[in-house]
Amino acid sequence: MSKGYLVLIGGGTDTSFIYEKIFELAGGKENSKMAIIPSASSHVGSTIINYENYFVNELKLDKKNIWSVPLAIEDDLETTNINENLWKDNAWNNEMAEKIKNYNIVFFVGGDQRKYIDALKKNDIDSPLLHAIESIYFNGGIIVGTSAGTNIISTNSIAGGDSEDALSNRIAYNNEDDNGNKLLLINGLGFIENIIFDTHFETRGRLGRLTNAALLTKNNWGAGISERTAVIAYPDTTLEILGYGDVLLIDLQKARQLNKPDNFLHVRDVTLNLLSHGDTFNLNTKILIPYKEKKSIINIPYFDANDYHISLNVFKEYETSHVLVNYMLDNEAKDVIALLDYDNTFEHGDISSFIRYNETSETDSWFCKLKSARLSHLNSWLYT
Repeated sequence: MSKGYLVLIGGGTDTSFIYEKIFELAGGKENSKMAIIPSASSHVGSTIINYENYFVNELKLDKKNIWSVPLAIEDDLETTNINENLWKDNAWNNEMAEKIKNYNIVFFVGGDQRKYIDALKKNDIDSPLLHAIESIYFNGGIIVGTSAGTNIISTNSIAGGDSEDALSNRIAYNNEDDNGNKLLLINGLGFIENIIFDTHFETRGRLGRLTNAALLTKNNWGAGISERTAVIAYPDTTLEILGYGDVLLIDLQKARQLNKPDNFLHVRDVTLNLLSHGDTFNLNTKILIPYKEKKSIINIPYFDANDYHISLNVFKEYETSHVLVNYMLDNEAKDVIALLDYDNTFEHGDISSFIRYNETSETDSWFCKLKSARLSHLNSWLYT
C-alpha cells in the first residue's frame, strides 16, 4: 500500500488541463476510472449530467469508466422523475462501498461541504463508503476536490463566514451556533493532516478567514487556492501548483498569537509563500523549487516607488497578491499596511483592523512569463 495523490482545485471553470493532469497521474485516460460524489451540490441531478457530459464529450473519457455515485441528502426539485432524498443512506450500502473500490479517481464536486459530512458520516462514525474511498487513496488512487470538495478534504474544514467574521473572532463549530455571520469550522474527511484549505481565495478576499481558521484548528499550514488553480499533494508532502492563479501558503510555525480568546485576532510573524504554476513546495522540509523558467528578481525592482505603501481594502478581489507582488516585490517598498474596511453598519462596533506585510532578509521572488497559450499570464512567487 502506498498513499496516492490529492488534487485540490480552488473552484471556477475551464480547468480542462488540470483534469488532463489527473488522468496522467492515473496512468492515462484508458486507465482512468472516475467515481463522482455529487452530494454537496444543491442540484444533484443536473450536476451529475453536466459532469458526465463534460468528461465524456469534452475530455474524451470513456463513459463506462465514469460512475456518478447516487449519494445525496435532499431531493433535487429540478429532477421530477427522481427523488434523490432516497439516496441519503447509500453511504452505508456495502455493495456500493465495494463497487467504488473498482475506481482509481474519486471526485468531490462543489456545493456545501456540510452535506458531505451528513452524507458520509453519522454521529462522527465513518460510513463504509468513506472507508472504501480511503482505501482507494491509500492504495495509490487519486482524490479530487473542487471548491467545497477541496475544503472538506483535510482534517478540519472551513464551512462558512468571511475574513471580517474571522478577524472579529465570531466563531461557530456547528450549524446550531452559526447565524450566518460567523466563521464556521467543522471536521473534514481527514485525507491530509496539519493543513487547512480555502478556495475561491483571491476573488473573495479570504486571507483573514484562512489565517484564523488555521490558528483555531492548530494547523501549521493554511493553503488559499485561487479559482482555476489546483494544488497537487504528493505522497511525500510535496505540493505542486497547476493553473491560472496563485496559491497563498501560510506558515504558522513561528506565529505568535497575542489576542485573548473572543477578542479581535492579533497575530504576528506569519510567513507567507505566494506560489504559482509549476512551483513545488515540500511541507516537511520547506524546500521550494520555483518553476524551471523563473529567475530571481529580488534585486531587480520593476517600479521605482516609495519605501512604504498603504492598501485601503485588503479583502477586495486579488488584493492579497496585488499587495505582495506589485507593492513589494516589483518595487522598492519593504513595508505595506493593508486596511480592513470599516463596518459601516456599526453592527459589530467600529472595526478598523489591518494587516502589515514586511520583507525580511529571507524574502526572495522569482518571475517568468509562461509560454503556454493556456497559461499566458505573469507568474511570481514570494517568500517573506
